[in-house]
Amino acid sequence: MFLRAGRERINFAIMRYLYIIEKHGKYYTGITTDLKHRMRQHGVNKPLYKKALPDKGTASRREREIKGRTRKKKAVLIAKFNSEFTLNKMK
Repeated sequence: MFLRAGRERINFAIMRYLYIIEKHGKYYTGITTDLKHRMRQHGVNKPLYKKALPDKGTASRREREIKGRTRKKKAVLIAKFNSEFTLNKMK
């Protein structure tokens, strides 16, 4: 399925998912087209944060932006998305 957004065509069949997980006390940020499969590869049930994005370029730019943030800023982003996550969990 395609949708026009201005001059750009967005193919929703190939969405990219930006995600943040926590492993070994660190946040890991990545992008994937198959979120469930990627979570199994990481050995986690679900991401702390996820966002569907229309194309690889947009997802890559957002991933770089988030990777450049401090741990505290990532925690604030996660807390806005995930009601189960609290900033008190941040160490």
